[in-house]
Amino acid sequence: MIIKTLGETIEEEIDVGESVLNILMEKHDVETIQTASSKLIKCIDKVCSKNQIWWKMIVNDERVLMSADKYYPKDRDKILLDYGEFQ
Repeated sequence: MIIKTLGETIEEEIDVGESVLNILMEKHDVETIQTASSKLIKCIDKVCSKNQIWWKMIVNDERVLMSADKYYPKDRDKILLDYGEFQ
């Protein structure tokens, strides 16, 4: 899994079997926003969503519209959590 924030990129090996959110919460300070059906990532290590800038999840070079608490990585998935403009 790769976490890309403003000026910093962290690469981590992950195990399959847990959601991206649970994997992320094991090593990082994560804040979420609860919606009716899922949890959205608000902050990772004090880097927080604001205005039109959000945490986006990209899996195998394709944007995923599923929330991190609902996505369970498959073996060899390349997951990028990217902080940037919501487009």
